[in-house]
Amino acid sequence: MGLFDSFKKKDSGASEQNVATQKICAVCFGQLPELPKQLISGDKICQNCERKMRITYYKGFDGYDDELDILTVLDIRQDIERDKKDISDTVAMFPNCTAAGYLSELDEYGDIGETWITVLCCKGTFSVGDTITRIQGDNKYEHQVSAIVAPNGFSLEDSVNKGGFEVQQLNEGEWGWIKIVGEYLDNPDYSGKTYVVKE
Repeated sequence: MGLFDSFKKKDSGASEQNVATQKICAVCFGQLPELPKQLISGDKICQNCERKMRITYYKGFDGYDDELDILTVLDIRQDIERDKKDISDTVAMFPNCTAAGYLSELDEYGDIGETWITVLCCKGTFSVGDTITRIQGDNKYEHQVSAIVAPNGFSLEDSVNKGGFEVQQLNEGEWGWIKIVGEYLDNPDYSGKTYVVKE
């Protein structure tokens, strides 16, 4: 069950008033693990929402500190809702593609010439070895996917240093870092949204 499926469990009988007294996640109302993540507010969250918290933090703050939990349950819920809208909008824009994603930003990590992009997979699956097209306004650039890292920390480097968490696929509804082959050409005159698609 994915993060967005578990978020829908809000109608399971749980309410915000009794979250604190039950062994359920304060964000999605799913089952808590034995050692849940506790926010600075005291709210406890499940592993799926902890993973989402790390991406929420990464997208919103320049620095990161595993002990500095400044996000609230509301912050995480709002980010989930924003992601759901980005997914819906992106799927509507690229109905004929087998996979489509919303590109958040560029990351520089590792050897010179390595380029990582932060992607929310909105439709289908991106896999290592795929050829993807990055669409920025009227510009299109083709790249091959050479690696994918799922969040295991508050940044790409942090995730890699905490065990790699390298995966072969980025599935629908998931955020992750995609390493692309080929020069990353940017258009400085275009400030709109950027997408990646697979035919």
